[in-house]
Amino acid sequence: MLNFFQDIFTLVEINLKTRYRQTFIGFVWVIANPVLLFFVQNAILSRVLNEPREQFAIYLLTGLLPWFYLSQTAEMGCAFLNSNAHLVKNIKIHPFKFIASLAVENFINLIWASGLIYLILVCFYDLGFVHFLSFFICSLWILVITTLFTFTSSLLNVLFKDTKYILHFLFT
Repeated sequence: MLNFFQDIFTLVEINLKTRYRQTFIGFVWVIANPVLLFFVQNAILSRVLNEPREQFAIYLLTGLLPWFYLSQTAEMGCAFLNSNAHLVKNIKIHPFKFIASLAVENFINLIWASGLIYLILVCFYDLGFVHFLSFFICSLWILVITTLFTFTSSLLNVLFKDTKYILHFLFT
């Protein structure tokens, strides 16, 4: 069991190093994209819906970032087995570990983005640490569900090539 998690975290480390190699701005963009999306939607929708800003910001945080994480991970992972078939065949690692490493990598980005939003919201609203802790605990369940969903959609994409287009249609 320890070897299973060690393989996943090794793959995550390799993915993060290769993805953001010598590009700090790439990592900043991955974090800034959902943060900017959150604040733009919070500013516009709180005025349109006439909701108290503190409550609406928390609702938006608990809905928008997990959806962003789920859709991004599912779309990235759906075609993974087909596009990296040579890697899956040549390396003696179970394909689930590749998908799980992708989900954990995007989960790290989710935690960074939600932590940044939480720190900004704490400056303006009276939020306790319980809000962030409960969001983090629920996010762990989202990690498990997203990993299983992404692996299932990746397997379906091996059998049915249109799966990635259907997922793209559902998530946009």
